[in-house]
Amino acid sequence: MDHLSAPKGRGEAGRVDPTKLPLGEFVLDEGSAVRLHPGHEGFPYSDGQGVEERLLQVLTETADLSTMSRELVAKITDWPSEYHLSPERHNLLRHFDRLDGARVLELGAGCGAVTRFLGERGAQVSAVEGSLIRARCARQRCRDLDNVEVYCSDFRSVEFEAEYDVATLIGVLEYSPTFFQSQQPLLDCLTMARKTLAPQGQLVIAIENQLGLKYFCGSPEDHLSRQFVGLEDLYPPGSVRTVGRAELAALLRQAGFTSVTFQYPFPDYKLPRFVFTEEAFTCPGFAPWEIIRQQSARDYTGRNKALMDERSVWPVVGRNGLIPDLANSFLVVASCTALPPSKHAGPALLAVAYTADRAVPYNVATGFWAEDGQVSIKKEPLTRPDLAEGAGDRSNAAFVHRFGEEAYVAGSHFESELRKAIRADSLDRYVEGLQAWLHFVYRHGVVGLDERDAPRSLIRPDFIDCVPRNLVLGENGLALIDREWEYRGRCSVAVLVLRYFDMCSGDPAFLEFLRRHFPRRQDAIAALLESVGVQIDDAAVQEFVEVYNEICGEVYPWVKPLTATRVDTWLRRHPSLRNRTYAERAIRKGFRLLRSSARRAWRFVSTIG
Repeated sequence: MDHLSAPKGRGEAGRVDPTKLPLGEFVLDEGSAVRLHPGHEGFPYSDGQGVEERLLQVLTETADLSTMSRELVAKITDWPSEYHLSPERHNLLRHFDRLDGARVLELGAGCGAVTRFLGERGAQVSAVEGSLIRARCARQRCRDLDNVEVYCSDFRSVEFEAEYDVATLIGVLEYSPTFFQSQQPLLDCLTMARKTLAPQGQLVIAIENQLGLKYFCGSPEDHLSRQFVGLEDLYPPGSVRTVGRAELAALLRQAGFTSVTFQYPFPDYKLPRFVFTEEAFTCPGFAPWEIIRQQSARDYTGRNKALMDERSVWPVVGRNGLIPDLANSFLVVASCTALPPSKHAGPALLAVAYTADRAVPYNVATGFWAEDGQVSIKKEPLTRPDLAEGAGDRSNAAFVHRFGEEAYVAGSHFESELRKAIRADSLDRYVEGLQAWLHFVYRHGVVGLDERDAPRSLIRPDFIDCVPRNLVLGENGLALIDREWEYRGRCSVAVLVLRYFDMCSGDPAFLEFLRRHFPRRQDAIAALLESVGVQIDDAAVQEFVEVYNEICGEVYPWVKPLTATRVDTWLRRHPSLRNRTYAERAIRKGFRLLRSSARRAWRFVSTIG
């Protein structure tokens, strides 16, 4: 152990439990800057010793430790490193305000991802973690933040003061059966957390839903990696366990919380892209399922094939009012004092969507707000702009990046409807959808229609993003939403078409759809385009490559430049075996091995016969 400084503070006289220590009496490990409980004896939870040692090395060697660090993103190699280093971790709490100066107790800090976010927001953070190596990771992640202290101890060995404005249990409550040896460990954990709060304090919880839709779709339970173990309530005694919405709400009230508010991160709380409030599911004219269906939750084991397409199920679940009960995760804010109603009701937040994978100036938060019966959308920078840049739109020689407000457009997400046609194996419906999209672009989005070769028509600057994922199919037909970009160069309709199919080219379901319907064509996508009257020549491919690289070079500068050869691999060649699912490849490899073994056996039998 590294050199230890002398403990500060009072003696044990008057302490209710002499084995418990206030955080102020923990011992500073000068080598790691972690404050230790003198009697700490390790902790069973771990992502694996090798994983955490590598993570500690990464954090120690990294210069930029910030929440948006591209240096850390470049070190992501697997799921554990993604979980601890991805900027999307912080989307869970980005919409929380009033953190600046707040006293925050983080129970179960892990390797410091959320700790870092809280510290950057100006909170005075006391982060408690039971595992020493994970606590050292958290300290390294926040080594340049003076407002963060990291402590290593089991929660049960700490005598907490009721002084915190916020306490967090993010990915922690479900583990309480492993460290609270009692009949009701989740209740005991919640009660302990409540006792750390100041009178107006709030407890923030993030936890998986035992009844999450992804589990019905066949995804293994996130912690135990077994299908249906949570749905069938087959948790082993003393192991991790999750609960459903009603059960969690009841536990919170039993623990003494009088105000309980649920929010819903999607696809789940680990790497959320969207967070919905309870108001989203009661607001007239707002259809949250049309946003939710754009993403599906991940199977973190990567070993199971889904029983059904989760994205296709959400609209049915939503129309029947069941999304709050079947959401894959919960984000809960609980307090012992109900907030007084506001005298001046302003806009109500329905949802917020985050884009956090771009170069820092182009990351955005898109809020959905309801006021006076109307829903509006407000797009803002995810990070505060530099003083030199100022507020407002950002532009360069290639494009303008726009912020601001626009009206919410009700209707079905168009790309999801195209995907639905693929799921139904209906080529006619899919082609009709493509034709409707092209007709919309020709009618509303071109500078002047080229009658001889319509796909070569030049599009308007604000139609650069007019691909199916940014279209809504409503009562009056298609509508373009999310006009975030304006392109200042020349761009034809053919570029939009190629951009859409470039995004589709990695989807196994799409590729299998093509194989079924164009079995004799090596250039299946080109054959599909012919059916909607689009011919793609070398000039169109080259134009697409140039536009793509000009934009991506600024917004995603770390992405390898696109080449015409790469476009040709999916445009003019038959969908290849490398695009098939792991199971398909394994089965085909198995049959090849069987045939090879049979041939060798026959040759051997022939030689001895």
